Amino acid sequence: MRRYLLLLVPLLTGLWYGCGKDDPPPCATAGAFQGKVCKEYRYQNDTFVGTISWDWSGDELLAKRFITDKKKEVSYVLYTNDNPQHFRTETTYNVSTGQSVIFRKWETDSSGNTIRFWENKDTFDLFRSYQRDSLGRVEFMEEEHNGEPAFSEAYFYDSTDSLYKALRYDGTTGSLIAVFRIAHYMNSRRTDTYDANNNLTGYETWQYEQGKVVSIARHNASDALVSDQTFRYNSYGLLWKQSTTDSSGTTFRSEFNYF
Repeated sequence: MRRYLLLLVPLLTGLWYGCGKDDPPPCATAGAFQGKVCKEYRYQNDTFVGTISWDWSGDELLAKRFITDKKKEVSYVLYTNDNPQHFRTETTYNVSTGQSVIFRKWETDSSGNTIRFWENKDTFDLFRSYQRDSLGRVEFMEEEHNGEPAFSEAYFYDSTDSLYKALRYDGTTGSLIAVFRIAHYMNSRRTDTYDANNNLTGYETWQYEQGKVVSIARHNASDALVSDQTFRYNSYGLLWKQSTTDSSGTTFRSEFNYF
């Protein structure tokens, strides 16, 4: 069975406040190694641009915020089980545009499979619901943006339990808008994307080593490279470095620290 996932979907209803980019909050060192992200360092063309701090509470709470070195008064609300408990203002480091607090939460079934997922980024709310078959495979997914239907997808598997096709439908009209055809190889996977008229719009190729994705190359229908991603892992098998180069040649890199 070749089904690979690269997911960071933690349950998110917490609060973070912290330090500047030259003095990021240290990772917790007490107790056994947990394999959770503490800090993410961001670079653009090898120039340091800021730190994303991750704050966990057990396995269920996470707050994630991009910070730079400019101080600013910022207000926060603390959430517990989606209910705001209190509101306060902190003097903290500036949040850059488009890189603000992200709240994530998900619900699972009795087998631990995700059946509902929420994400909130400032004024944008995302919601997904999943329908699974008796084997736990996702058969159908619906996605909403700010409470409005965005699209839905149906998934199809072959006799080896590998995903080979997905159909995307408009969330309002229900009309077909895209077809994804997936081919699996020994250490790679290719997904071709077509529009409703069966015209190729692009494709992506995933490469794997020891079951972990090491690169994703995305091309348009003219075979031009749109983006190229690489992934590197530490001795624990956790993601250590991720780089993305876009069509302009700009490279964005993240390096992760764990506790």
